[in-house]
Amino acid sequence: MSMLEATVLGKCLAKSGAENLQSALREYQTFLLPVVSKQVLRARRMVRIKQGLVLPDCEPFDPKNS
Repeated sequence: MSMLEATVLGKCLAKSGAENLQSALREYQTFLLPVVSKQVLRARRMVRIKQGLVLPDCEPFDPKNS
């Protein structure tokens, strides 16, 4: 993820320039917030599955069958 973040931040800074740092950071946040939110929700889901918590759309995780 850090390569993506660095690339996006670099492009935002190049577009806005050093004098408009706040604008570049707002654009960076606007672009990455949906991406990061999706990754966080997926990570939470995977933790719930691995802890054996039942989710409505999948079977409980069984480490013996993994």
